[in-house]
Amino acid sequence: MLSRVVLTALAAALMVIGFATPAEARWLRAESRKFIVFSNGDDMTLRAFVNNLEDFDTILRDQTQVPQDREPSRKLEIYLVRDEDELMVVGPDVGGNVQGFYSASLNDVFAIAIRSKANDDWNDDVVYHEYSHHFMLHYLPGRYPGWLTEGFAEYFATISMKDNLFETGRIHPGRAYALLNEKWLPMEELFTLRPTEIPGKLRGAYYAQAWLLTHYMMADPARRQQLSTYVNGMVAGKPSVESWAQATGDDMAALTLKLQAYKKSNLISTRWTRKARRPNAAMVVTTLPPSADDLLLLGQRLKGLDSNEDDTALLALVRVQAAKHPADRFAKLQLARAEFTLGEFDSGEALIKALLDRNPEDAAALQMLGIALVNRARDEGDNEEKLLAAASKYLARAYQLDNDDYRTLIYFTLTQQIQRDYPNANTLEILTEAFVRAPQVAEVRLLLARGLMRKKRWEDATFLLNPLANDPHGGGGAETAKGLLRQIAAAR
Repeated sequence: MLSRVVLTALAAALMVIGFATPAEARWLRAESRKFIVFSNGDDMTLRAFVNNLEDFDTILRDQTQVPQDREPSRKLEIYLVRDEDELMVVGPDVGGNVQGFYSASLNDVFAIAIRSKANDDWNDDVVYHEYSHHFMLHYLPGRYPGWLTEGFAEYFATISMKDNLFETGRIHPGRAYALLNEKWLPMEELFTLRPTEIPGKLRGAYYAQAWLLTHYMMADPARRQQLSTYVNGMVAGKPSVESWAQATGDDMAALTLKLQAYKKSNLISTRWTRKARRPNAAMVVTTLPPSADDLLLLGQRLKGLDSNEDDTALLALVRVQAAKHPADRFAKLQLARAEFTLGEFDSGEALIKALLDRNPEDAAALQMLGIALVNRARDEGDNEEKLLAAASKYLARAYQLDNDDYRTLIYFTLTQQIQRDYPNANTLEILTEAFVRAPQVAEVRLLLARGLMRKKRWEDATFLLNPLANDPHGGGGAETAKGLLRQIAAAR
């Protein structure tokens, strides 16, 4: 958690310079087939960005044989901000020199990045990198080693897209420098460790070598087949190094020599000629109300907090910004979120009930109150049964109005956990629906996997847990998944 000094400084900065007045900027929202993108820049830049995103998704599908007509179960939301200061409103602990990040939690799945700068051919690679992870988890679930997960994202992140061709495998100057000038990570560690387990001074080498190895395997059809054999071996339960040796005939020493030689080659990217000029993506662009200028990014920041955190400076800032828009629905929703998370539950409840008095079919308000009641039951423990019963009613109404939101689904199942027959067939169906909509969220995978384990559906649970257990950024979720896999192995 941030210190009080840092939060106070953040609040002061936002009050003075962090948020534009309506005359200076206005948030735009662009919705296309697969994305919802928010930006406080100009309309033309936003449309060009969304067009490239849709094109990028099409290329990923083509390169991985995912059907083009397979619709996403949930559109990914992306926030484009002007600079590092705005980025840190949402992620104040991300550190300097970060161009963007991706977040998948029970509260939301979204990406945020600093907008493209003119004449910068590499400025969107952070978005493409993170979307590659999102795409892989959504459409290509499996037991992948960390280096391949990162290598896949690095390989496609530097893509060049033009009307008549696209180009993959371009090397980023920073990765080239690391490969040629920095100490290499031992190949055994690349194959067995996550990036978070690598010392900071060698983490750049991890990503650079992951990119180089992916490039090496993707550059030749025979090696692509070996890569597929290697992954299939891991899916079958073979250790990473062993599966590699069986698929390619190389031990780690031989692979190191090959990659050291390969890095000195031309490292030619792969160009693909398009059969037809790429069409502009269909999208609808709307202007958000003035309250978004003051509260959109703060609302995303609040989604990253737990309901038992104590950030009084942030709460005070949201209250001040919301007071500027006393009749605005969006402002009331963000203030209610702040009260539920950091302030007074009763104040948040009063705000939501006032919105529901005005519009009983406000799905977002129903969902927010239902989730708040679940969290209160968890945090306080008193009147748990009563709180969860009330939460289930609000969430059921929210689902009737909007059945595509995984948060409504997953929190409804949490209201059922005190039932003796949990998880019954209906609950498992709802958990499965939530997973289909948000397979990137570790908690969703774990809840469904645990439910399947209670029914002794070991194979289905293993299928869910393997991608998380091998997620290079899995953290505590990855460790939990590994523990559950050990329980499955012991029970079978």
